[in-house]
Amino acid sequence: MDREAIQKEWEAGNLIAPSVNIYETEDNFVARINMPGVKKGGAEVKMAGGELLVYGRVTRDEIPSDSYVLKEIEDGNYYRVFRVNDAIDVAKIKAKLEDGVLTITLPKHERIKPREIPIEADFEK
Repeated sequence: MDREAIQKEWEAGNLIAPSVNIYETEDNFVARINMPGVKKGGAEVKMAGGELLVYGRVTRDEIPSDSYVLKEIEDGNYYRVFRVNDAIDVAKIKAKLEDGVLTITLPKHERIKPREIPIEADFEK
């Protein structure tokens, strides 16, 4: 993923910011990113400088060139950047692409997860 080339493509208006839902579980943050038309091998995820970079490539021959009567759905390549803080264990991030949805699991560091604190009993002898 060449950040400079992608930035030029973004500035030229050739990239689409995909829609995303992010939710939190006890152990993870999970991002579900819609990238219709992106096939296996067409998505890239990279961590750099505290940012999670997501790029999805759509094969141009799959973009219809018909004369549209109504065209509301954008088509093209996807790009999105997310700032990631130190609460995430970046070494354990996982990504999976299925049916045009890229799911990225961002595990929380153990140190920020809620935990039970045992209360010691006061025993007098």
